Amino acid sequence: MIGRKSEILVELFERYEEIDGRKILDILREFGFRDDERTFERVCLMGVLEYLDRKDGEMTDEEVLACLIRLVLMHFVEKKYCTSLWYLLLLGLMDEELQKSKPSEVVKRLEEQFIEHMEMIEAMSGPEGIRNMVLVFLFKENAEYVLSVLEEIEWSKEGISRLLN
Repeated sequence: MIGRKSEILVELFERYEEIDGRKILDILREFGFRDDERTFERVCLMGVLEYLDRKDGEMTDEEVLACLIRLVLMHFVEKKYCTSLWYLLLLGLMDEELQKSKPSEVVKRLEEQFIEHMEMIEAMSGPEGIRNMVLVFLFKENAEYVLSVLEEIEWSKEGISRLLN
């Protein structure tokens, strides 16, 4: 397990300069949410699986990073992860009524706020600013959770679908 996690991280950081921050945000938008599903996990992850169904082959770095962002935001909501500055910032941008909505609705709004925040960074720093902040968000601010996820799942449609079972 540790080998696979290390291998993924090494590959990601070797291609660091090639990662397109704008593409990460576009993929997040394309994932969407399936409000007609019954469980929190299915509402949040079925769109990811449908996205992967439409394409063949392995996941790109941007797709892996977009999926990790979705999983971290889900983790924030499931665990009420109030010690994270990112969670508190994104949650603070939402009105109080929405904060008390269904968990999947909160994830959806957190993701929208995350994308808006990244677009402001892009306006100041360009697409590389998005890439840099996404990597800080995932591998510095939320490293413990992200590293545990990297150990648990295979980065493919089948690996992600196992999260639903």
